[in-house]
Amino acid sequence: MAFLQKKNLLTILLMVLFLNGFSQKGKRERPKIGVLSGEIIDNRTGEKLEYVTVALFSLRTKNLVTGGISDKNGRFKIKEIPLGKYDIKFNFISYQEKIIKNVAFSPKGKIKNNLGIIKLEINDLELEGIEVVSEKSMMVNTIDKKVFNVSQNFTSDGGSATEIMQNIPSVDVDIDGNVSLRGSENVTILIDGKPSGLDATTLLEQIPASSIESVEVITTPSAKFDPDGMAGIINVVLKKNKLKGMNASITTGINSDKGMNASAQLNFRKEKFNLYTNYAFRNDKRSMNGTTYRENYLTNDATIILDQRLKKSNDISSNLIKFGGEYYLNDKNTFSMDFSHNQGGMYRIEDLEYRTLDGSNILTDLYFRDNTEDSDRQSSNINILYQKKFDKQKHVLDFSYSYNYSLREEDGDYAEQDYNLDYTPNNDVVPYLENNFSNNETKISSFQLDYVFPIDELSKLELGYKTILKNLNNNFEAESFDYSQSLFLNDENKTNEFEYEQENHSVYGIYGRAMGNFGFQIGSRLEQTNTNSKLINTNEKHNNDYFSIFPSAHINYDLTEVQQFQLSYSRRINRPSTRVLNPFTDYNDPSNLRKGNPSLNPEYIDSYEMSYANRLDKFSFTTALYYRKTTDKISYFKIVEEDENGNITSTTTYKNFAKEQSIGLELVGTLRPFNWLNLTSSSNFYRSKIDGSNISDDLANDAIAFSSKLMSTIKMPKSFSVQISGRYRSPRVFAQGKMFAFYMMDIAVKKKLWKDKANITLRLSDVFDTFKFSYELSDFNYMQKNVRNRSSQILSIAFTYRFGKNEYKKKKRKRSNNNNNDAFEME
Repeated sequence: MAFLQKKNLLTILLMVLFLNGFSQKGKRERPKIGVLSGEIIDNRTGEKLEYVTVALFSLRTKNLVTGGISDKNGRFKIKEIPLGKYDIKFNFISYQEKIIKNVAFSPKGKIKNNLGIIKLEINDLELEGIEVVSEKSMMVNTIDKKVFNVSQNFTSDGGSATEIMQNIPSVDVDIDGNVSLRGSENVTILIDGKPSGLDATTLLEQIPASSIESVEVITTPSAKFDPDGMAGIINVVLKKNKLKGMNASITTGINSDKGMNASAQLNFRKEKFNLYTNYAFRNDKRSMNGTTYRENYLTNDATIILDQRLKKSNDISSNLIKFGGEYYLNDKNTFSMDFSHNQGGMYRIEDLEYRTLDGSNILTDLYFRDNTEDSDRQSSNINILYQKKFDKQKHVLDFSYSYNYSLREEDGDYAEQDYNLDYTPNNDVVPYLENNFSNNETKISSFQLDYVFPIDELSKLELGYKTILKNLNNNFEAESFDYSQSLFLNDENKTNEFEYEQENHSVYGIYGRAMGNFGFQIGSRLEQTNTNSKLINTNEKHNNDYFSIFPSAHINYDLTEVQQFQLSYSRRINRPSTRVLNPFTDYNDPSNLRKGNPSLNPEYIDSYEMSYANRLDKFSFTTALYYRKTTDKISYFKIVEEDENGNITSTTTYKNFAKEQSIGLELVGTLRPFNWLNLTSSSNFYRSKIDGSNISDDLANDAIAFSSKLMSTIKMPKSFSVQISGRYRSPRVFAQGKMFAFYMMDIAVKKKLWKDKANITLRLSDVFDTFKFSYELSDFNYMQKNVRNRSSQILSIAFTYRFGKNEYKKKKRKRSNNNNNDAFEME
């Protein structure tokens, strides 16, 4: 492992030296004493723009010489600029490119140039006599965060948030919708920076892709962020328009699986306030089939085989509404509030066939089980924020409160029928009939105070406090049919109610300082957690109170204005969910039982990362070498047992393994070799080593895995675009087995209509119908293989129309005479 770390570090350093050497080869060095500075804002709202790319192109050679990006206050300062004359280009997501021409740095003139306020304009406007055609960047790639622009990923048009995740670098989604980041499923999913009471899989499936503005991926969060999530944080940002005046858009679509979706966004902004609302509807129909094959090795050396076959259909619907507003009391005080509500449901039909065979593959037992489930799910969230700005620049106080309420109710009907070996019903045995009802309620409240104090121009101190109160109640009732009384009676062996309460109280402090090309940030979060759980029907109680310290550190070094190097460290936690804590046994599948473990401890993760980023004119990339060590790793654990009558029972529960170690290399890049072609690629190579020796001496696994994604966008004549995306995930391991590889490809064609006021998209997902999920488990007394295939080859069509009135005066622009750019001469 040490060799691998040294090897990859050497590779990164060689890349840096090569790029620096290549850019300087054959050129006569000019004195690098020029300094360029300024502040970038939105032309109409006055909002300060962060992450704007500032690039200096030599007026003589037309080549990129140096550059930088703006900070969160819209400011930039580029040093060590070679003397000469430059065209300066400003680029940012959704804004028109701006060019300031012929800026000179000369000992006889100016060595330091302050451009003052630079105003950028939104790119989706029609100027008099000229149509502005400008595309948002697919990805804003910074050293500590990656922001993915969803509007440019039209292979997800008409889909859900789950399908968007499938195209994001370093993020994987399995056939059940479980999200993983850099090979780990222990990732925190946030919506607009806030957690939801619904599980991530359900939540992402219900949110239409058309309601999402962007997705942020943070792999080494600072102490300011909540420490939950082993691999990091994925934040889904819903749309909130900021254009002045009245603006709106509508989207609708259908697919070949009889699914449909529709959404609408409306925004109204004046000088003192901004109001917005979004609504989205989604209905999705999907089928799934799968098999479970398990060989059970009995104590008498006999083998019994379970061959289970599954057919399932899901009908999922959701309604999402969000509205909110911002009121600007004055330049220093802002009040904002938003409310969102997600209401949905699912109707599921399952047909299961259970076949028991002996060691010679001769059928010995057969029965069928039909299940139907009807569920309603809802989640409501309210956020209130007050921000106070002081006279000193960057001196800010934020107070926020959020409340989330979620409810999931399910009704299930089950019928189990014995069959003869010739597949005729066994009328000598009456069918087993069961009804069950579940009610899962979650309430989460949080209070947060954040304070930023700039000590001087180069250093700052951040302080904060947060309280999170979480209350969960899971109630499950089961009743079986009594033929002697001809009615359903409560089954006490399956009925349970589980309560869980959690309190988190935390404070954090961060100190940061910049010193020339070098900068650092160190911080720590102190947290006290109190948890109480109770199984009502058995009065089984478990309390777990613990104090944790979560340090973080980030070191940055700017090799040049477009190249950056960073070292970072953060400590994180993954707390067990109520699903893995509830000790009551789930009997939904009698041959494969499931129960939680209330004695689980949280797992702690130490994450180390070394990153290098380079931003060139047509190519940018980030490479990161990372290492994670997880203590008390939470993992599911399967036990196969034989009773005195020779019956086999499989039970899946959860245990704390001693540790897990992962080391990996991630590469993310964007390339635009031509104006009509844009490529985005990512690869993640990692080695995972799991140690369960605290449970069993031979419980361990070690393997190398990788995943890769590639998306290409091709601009065609007559406002057509084609987008092709593909992904591959190699086999990977867990403690008791491994998952097999899978790959898939999507393709979409998009046509802009009516001067970009509308567009229509035709999409085919999983072109070759290869999205299949399979894994294998084994222990001394069993071997099991599961295969599942979900209907994913779907043809869909989506239509979007945008309209509105912006309150600004249209100004005529003149085309630039620059032959290398299709840009505008800005006033």
